[in-house]
Amino acid sequence: MGTTGLDSELWLVRSVREGEGSSFESLYAREYRSVYALALRLLCDPAAAEDVTQEVFVSVWRGINRFRGESSISTWIHTITVRMARRRWHRRPESQMDESAICRYEGAAAKFFPDTRIRLERAIATLPVGARTVLLLHDVYGYKQLEIAELLEIALGTVKAQLHRARNLMKKELQ
Repeated sequence: MGTTGLDSELWLVRSVREGEGSSFESLYAREYRSVYALALRLLCDPAAAEDVTQEVFVSVWRGINRFRGESSISTWIHTITVRMARRRWHRRPESQMDESAICRYEGAAAKFFPDTRIRLERAIATLPVGARTVLLLHDVYGYKQLEIAELLEIALGTVKAQLHRARNLMKKELQ
């Protein structure tokens, strides 16, 4: 009888917990692109996204025993990514991206998201942090509104308002 995706994921987590270095390398290889893409889209800064990505995997390595299996390992890692990105936002004042920051972001986005239009990525990058986060988690990564509220530790009504705001701002930006 073959193993299912869930079985292989459980095996991978168990191997990482037991200190199998190659298992962690496999987990890293499997999740790196997704973590970096989420961090890049949230932070709109390739260097900061790389820093957060590395911090996420250090946290995963140190905290793998806290993974309870109530969600997929990818969801757990996305949660860590969002929380680390949020910490980074709180350390710096939010301001409009200057033209050089937009160019750095577009360069990374063009390499990393070759199938997406840079115009769309640029519009996402111009959204306020809260609206951008909710839009990405809901419309790009497929999280439900209640999951987003729990992940971000905000009210469900705030999630709905931020999603509505983000979609309206995107419409204006893309017209």
